[in-house]
Amino acid sequence: MPEPVATPAAPNVPEPVAVVPPAVPVSPPVDTVAIQNAATIAERNRVRDITAICTRAGHPEAANKFIDENLTVADVQAKMFDQLCKDRVPVGDTVPEPEKPVDPDAKYKAEYAANRILNEQMGVTEAMYIASRKKSASQ
Repeated sequence: MPEPVATPAAPNVPEPVAVVPPAVPVSPPVDTVAIQNAATIAERNRVRDITAICTRAGHPEAANKFIDENLTVADVQAKMFDQLCKDRVPVGDTVPEPEKPVDPDAKYKAEYAANRILNEQMGVTEAMYIASRKKSASQ
């Protein structure tokens, strides 16, 4: 019998491996309404705080300018502090207002005005009333 012819063995070829794509992390859905609400609340708080700072510093007119410039509350505090330092007048540097001249007849004029109708009915003028009050005060 003839010897069987050996068939060449198939080369060792590895079996194809299934390629799995890397897992993409799934992010939760974005809640745009919540983000918008949070941004609105933050902006309202910023506007409220800036308005309060400017009002307390005595410059409420500056609040709108700072809000429009989109400054932070900390920036506004720094600017208002600088403004307050500029507005400050050291003790002793103030110039006193000139004293108003005192009207010596002011008391008598007020008395006459309090009873104007009665005095006019009696024919007493303001000058007459003041003269008579000065005369009686000197006696």
